[in-house]
Order: sequence, then structure tokens, then C-alpha cells
Amino acid sequence: MADTTAHSPRRIGLYPGTFDPITNGHLDVIARAARLLDKLVVGVAINTGKGPLFTIDERVELVRAEIAAIAARNGMVIEVLPFDKLLVDFAELDVTLLLVWSAVYYGLRPLDRLTAEVERQSTRELQRFDEATVAQARGQLGMAYGMLEAQLAANEFLAGDEFTIADCAAAPGLFFALAIHPWDEGTHPQLTRYYRALAHRPSFAKVIADARPYRQLFPLPWPDDFDRYH
Repeated sequence: MADTTAHSPRRIGLYPGTFDPITNGHLDVIARAARLLDKLVVGVAINTGKGPLFTIDERVELVRAEIAAIAARNGMVIEVLPFDKLLVDFAELDVTLLLVWSAVYYGLRPLDRLTAEVERQSTRELQRFDEATVAQARGQLGMAYGMLEAQLAANEFLAGDEFTIADCAAAPGLFFALAIHPWDEGTHPQLTRYYRALAHRPSFAKVIADARPYRQLFPLPWPDDFDRYH
């Protein structure tokens, strides 16, 4: 990944996907993100398991060709990079906005993908007794919480004052995030308010209620105070 330690942009985001091929929908997300960020990294997943139509090199070149005008129009940097690892590993600390931008603003990459990968990374590193890596993974969730808190300070829901698909995407991710690394209610009052509102929506509440008999199968320790949200 390019060195961003010197003159690092203030707002960096990562939009990951297979882009097989890049579509007008992808370009719309990139164009919107470009108006919000100083730098955007488009991560093109190798993802051979999906049997992509185009090779990774072809997809990277297609994305670069399509986004050049967007970058020029907004006077910002858009970097296109291939990757074949966990998103949290690919992002590292300098571009950890990764899924949050796309989940918060567009609902295209649910936050549960990020929390699942943090869980996988945490489990893997705990087995190696690598406390520093576990702390880094949890720190990435903490950064995501901070972004959500700032976004929700201005809006009732993620994309505005109306419930949208972005909120549908956020609900399961926040559910698992609460189990992996709970946020501090004192410093995240808007996120707490928002999650309580999601938890009391009939569809979400029904899923939680239906899952209660299978709590012993939950892959993570069930937090002692989990039920007060649900």
C-alpha cells in the first residue's frame, strides 16, 4: 500500500468490492464518497471463489479508467489496489474507514462484515497470544463507533431523518459489535440512542426474540447486559 505517513490526507476511506465489472452503481458510490473524502482507496478483491468474469488486472484497469474523471473533478486522490486478505488487514490503521463509509452512507457493505472480520482476526491473534493485534482490531471498531457517533449527531438515522436500507445493513453489524467490543454509552450517546431505536423496530426485535432459544450456540460470550438493549 502506498505510503501515507507524509502529508497524509485527513479523511481517508476504502470502498472494497469485486467490481466484476465496475457498474454505474459502483461509480455513484465512488462519486458521492469523493465529495466527502480527501482520499479514497478502491480495493478490488481477487475473490477467485466467485469465479469472476474478468481477471484481477483487468478489473483494476477498468476501475482506474472509470474513476479518473471523478478524481479529477473533485481534486482528490483515488487509489485502486487489488487485495486478497481480510479487509481489516488490508485497511491497516491509515485507511480503517473502510466499510464504515459504504455501510453508513449507502448500506452496500453491511457493518457485520467488518465485525465478523474483527472477530476472526481477534480469535486468530488470541490463539497466538498477540495482545497488540487484538487491541488494534478493537481499536478499529472504536474508530467506527466514533464515526457513527458523529454521523448520528446530525441525523436520526444513518443517511438522514428517514429509515433506509443503510440502517438495515447496520443493525446486524452493531448487534455483533456490541458483543465483540461494546461501545461506551457515556461517550457515544447518539450511537446508543440509535441502536436502541433499531433494536425496538418490530422486524429486528422479532429476529432477536426468535434467536433467544439458541443463545447457547452464539459464537461469542453473551454479554451480561445484552438484554437491556433488546
